[in-house]
Amino acid sequence: MNNPDAGKHDFSMPFQVEGAEARGRLVRLGPVINEILGTHAYPDPVARILGDALALAALMGSQLKFDGTLTVQARGKGALTMVVADYEHNSDEDGVGLLRGYAQFDPDILGLLGKSPSFMGMMKQGYMVITIDPKTKPDQKMNRYQGVVPIEGKTVADSARAYFRSSEQIPTVLDLSTVKVEGQDAGWRAGGLLVQHLAAPGSQAMVDEKENWTRIEALANTISADEVTDPNLSGHDLLFRLFHEDGVIAYDPQTLQRTCRCSEEKITATLVQFGKDELADMVEPDGMIHATCQFCSALYKVDPQGLG
Repeated sequence: MNNPDAGKHDFSMPFQVEGAEARGRLVRLGPVINEILGTHAYPDPVARILGDALALAALMGSQLKFDGTLTVQARGKGALTMVVADYEHNSDEDGVGLLRGYAQFDPDILGLLGKSPSFMGMMKQGYMVITIDPKTKPDQKMNRYQGVVPIEGKTVADSARAYFRSSEQIPTVLDLSTVKVEGQDAGWRAGGLLVQHLAAPGSQAMVDEKENWTRIEALANTISADEVTDPNLSGHDLLFRLFHEDGVIAYDPQTLQRTCRCSEEKITATLVQFGKDELADMVEPDGMIHATCQFCSALYKVDPQGLG
């Protein structure tokens, strides 16, 4: 494996296990996840869910071979009503993966659920949606894809595994972890591991590789939250620790950055769609209309006189 010190924070690293028909990605989020979660000061249970969703979006989105956006969205009727995690791939950004996310919750209901409520317990009758939205050029035609699964299990990873079983039907190992670090390096970290069988479902290759895949699956499932989020353990070293008996090739990592697509122009374009009476109700004591971005919490002050 080359470049053993690459990517201590905020990367997605593709890899392939040489002794088995398996490939995957390792994601680690440091400053990026800390900035996203810290901007909103979410309660810990909400922050952990959004952190896992962002790690999932990075794992899945960094596999895109074209410009576009992959969105992980969960909706429910409980304490946690919405979670959105966006990954954007844009070749104009030198291959950097762009992440943003936010969550909506009811603090009163959340307070009744204890210190460590489950994902399903917070969402209540919820569902998860995976959307892939290609950014096409005029001479291209690529369809938008969307897969929906009910929220099940205790974690975001449990529901994501249900998505892989029903939508992709590819044997998959998935681990997601979001941890809060105390002390000198206090803050949030997140990470994830995704490993998939390369052989086509039902093929002879899959039958022949069953024993190898069972071994790889067992090894991948030994990963811990500390390992997947620890910036002092390089991605290369972690993959070698897991799969050295079979041999593993780790490829150059992709850098991940925080982003937001909000702007005063977009806010204004939204406001001009409202009627005069509705706009009048939005005016604050300073005579301006205040609009806060859900993703980055940026506050925009728009003069209503300029909307007519």
